[in-house]
Amino acid sequence: MHWLSGANLSEDLGTTLKVGNLELAVDNWVGTNDIKLYRISRDIHSVPREGSTMKVLAFSREPELEASAYWRSIDRMALDVLLHRKQVGYGEVDQLLERIDGAVAHLEEQLLKVLPE
Repeated sequence: MHWLSGANLSEDLGTTLKVGNLELAVDNWVGTNDIKLYRISRDIHSVPREGSTMKVLAFSREPELEASAYWRSIDRMALDVLLHRKQVGYGEVDQLLERIDGAVAHLEEQLLKVLPE
């Protein structure tokens, strides 16, 4: 989830990547070869948020699962955890931005090593 959140935040901020004399727009994608993770992502995924390029977490359930007391209970617990994290500031981005900047600097350094001048 950190990769997805970082990618969304980067897009929301309009991040660019400077390589030599070029400044390139960043288009973030998160992919996987893990079939289980892919199947889970059909039910738990990001959706657009009005007024922002940053997306929010969403989940969907098949009608059979919505009728299940077990899954209603799981969804309620998950929502409680998310609300708690929001209340205690778990979602603050102060350190996340520093990490993104460090990752971008590292990538720029690596790209400059392999790209012709």
